[in-house]
Amino acid sequence: MKDTIQTMMIHSFLHLQSFLQRSTRALSASDDGMATAEYAIVLVGATSFAGILVALLKSDAIRSLISQLITNALSMV
Repeated sequence: MKDTIQTMMIHSFLHLQSFLQRSTRALSASDDGMATAEYAIVLVGATSFAGILVALLKSDAIRSLISQLITNALSMV
């Protein structure tokens, strides 16, 4: 029984090692277009952030908050 478990563990380890080696090779070979994809993701994120910022700055509450902040800062000078 003990020999069977050890044999199964060794086979499992060898299969895992083989899988990791194949995965590593596949991942290292498939990063040709990664720079373009990364730029696209950053562009989508920046555009989304800009849209949220514009929506916030259009609200009256945020405008009055910024106005008060600037007024308080200038009154300290």
